[in-house]
Amino acid sequence: MSEKEQLPSAVDDAADVMSKYDRPSYDDPAPEPVATYDGPELLHMTHPSLKKAPSEVNVETEDLKLLKEKLLEAMYFYGGVGLSANQVGIDGKYFVMGSKLVTEEEENTFEKCFFNPKIVSVSKEETSQKEGCLSFPGLWLMVKRPQAVTLQYINSDGEEMVETYEGVSARVILHEYDHMLGANFTGRVSRLKLERGLKAAQKKYRKHQRRMARFPQA
Repeated sequence: MSEKEQLPSAVDDAADVMSKYDRPSYDDPAPEPVATYDGPELLHMTHPSLKKAPSEVNVETEDLKLLKEKLLEAMYFYGGVGLSANQVGIDGKYFVMGSKLVTEEEENTFEKCFFNPKIVSVSKEETSQKEGCLSFPGLWLMVKRPQAVTLQYINSDGEEMVETYEGVSARVILHEYDHMLGANFTGRVSRLKLERGLKAAQKKYRKHQRRMARFPQA
């Protein structure tokens, strides 16, 4: 049985449920203009490319550092802490995660890219936490995942790595790894919870539209 086949049956229901909702053009737009960005755009949440497992990256011929740089640029532009290549229409089995914490005292940057990842093992201990996804703006779902994951992958220097991650890092990796299977976090919850989450997202979006309508239009 493949990894995708081991997902809950709700993954099949998700496409039916998602087809009844339109993706908002934004959730909570930044109050200030964002920087210029000319990279690939996020795909619509029901785009067929998000339902296919991406192809492995040829790590011998591709410029891995450039691929990492471009995907991180997209991730930061869209305001995420993780992003898979297929979310922006790139047929490649890789994803990034990272954050930039800037304070008056220091700048702490953490950035990683995982090429051709494969899960070696996960912990028996699981935790539940709310998750969102850049491809599903405004949608938040309580998802149960293992507390730790051991991952084999190729880094941007072309080196094979085997590392164990815990806590939030493990959750981000497991979330992005779903995209490597042509799946996503909507398949990790029941149909009922998915529908509730979608209705809450739509309600929030309509409220935002009403709030924005009170402001003069340019």
